[in-house]
Amino acid sequence: MNIAQAITANRIFDELPAGGSMDEGQLLNQIGAMNVLAISGGRRITKDSTTLFPVSNGYFVTVTINNWDLYDVKLFKANKNKAAVVMDWDNIGAEIIHEVAYQASCFNNWV
Repeated sequence: MNIAQAITANRIFDELPAGGSMDEGQLLNQIGAMNVLAISGGRRITKDSTTLFPVSNGYFVTVTINNWDLYDVKLFKANKNKAAVVMDWDNIGAEIIHEVAYQASCFNNWV
């Protein structure tokens, strides 16, 4: 991850609400190693209750655990000045988080 992506990640983390306590290892097991590679090439940043995956072309996928132990997935488009939510999926169960996270990373299908 380059410096610009790290700065953008901090901007995105600031915009997200606080959630529950996340175990990154458990999330990565639920998404699956091959899906993580397909989403971001294995790159990720975890802070508090959110894991951020830099996708491509200024797009980022965030997976946040909410207070109900379900996941909220957001697709962000970021540039130098701001980060905006393009699509979001709320209250996703662990059994389908792998599919939702992967589909979110396919930003050409949504925008």
